[in-house]
Amino acid sequence: MRDLVNNLKAQQGIKVGITYCDNASENKKLETDSKKDGLGLIFEYTAPNTPQRNGRVERKFATLYGRVRSMLNWARLTKDLRGTMWAETANTATDHEVIIVYPGESMSSFEKFFEKEAPYARCLRAFGEIAIIKDHEKIKEKLTDRGKVAMFLGYPKSSSTETFRFLNLKTMKTGLSRDVIWINKNYGSWKGLTSSNTTPLDDDDEEEEEEEAAVTADHKIIDTPNDTATQEQRATRELRKLQFTSGGGNPTANMELNRLSNQKNIKKQEGKWLRQPLMF
Repeated sequence: MRDLVNNLKAQQGIKVGITYCDNASENKKLETDSKKDGLGLIFEYTAPNTPQRNGRVERKFATLYGRVRSMLNWARLTKDLRGTMWAETANTATDHEVIIVYPGESMSSFEKFFEKEAPYARCLRAFGEIAIIKDHEKIKEKLTDRGKVAMFLGYPKSSSTETFRFLNLKTMKTGLSRDVIWINKNYGSWKGLTSSNTTPLDDDDEEEEEEEAAVTADHKIIDTPNDTATQEQRATRELRKLQFTSGGGNPTANMELNRLSNQKNIKKQEGKWLRQPLMF
């Protein structure tokens, strides 16, 4: 916060006077720190349990998480990488958002605020892209590779144009480089991963576990080709597997599962009618 306020004042001539936020503990601590640093900020807090007073920002949080999920899904990261890289993804998603020129506007929010174009606006890349970056180690064997594999994370805040932030996939450390050769693959393509062996964010874990349990339960069915009921169960099992591996996005499997479910309900209802006593 101190760096942001001081940079705005020194570089843009903008003096921050009032900060409007909720009364969360981190904001209370921010107020204490700003007083110690002599920033001269005035903090105004909303009433407790009134997120509607900050509705625009609350909506932005939901939109941001949607973008984060989409970017992670496109990159096809493993569960461990999704857990460690989601903050980098959110940072890059925000960098992309502030340079969007919306309908009816003549410039982006970045240009309106800083009165200049974002330095990365003309060299955009997708989060999770794989590149070969130059290895700057001085002593190498003659047959040793001169490049190393890295994954694109985002854009550094204070570097020249076309400098990118990468994750070294061997050491799992981050760094900057502009000596880049893009190989036009995302992480999943480079590693040979498919949608079936990548894992969504934690908020989707519960739904995924239910699907896995359904598939596991179906695998326990004893295959008896002459048994019509078992054949229907096997068909349901295969459709659930197809639906699970496609992330629920297979319309044909969804329609067929609905049809089998309706057929099963009809048979149950017919069984109830047959068991009812006849009244004369």
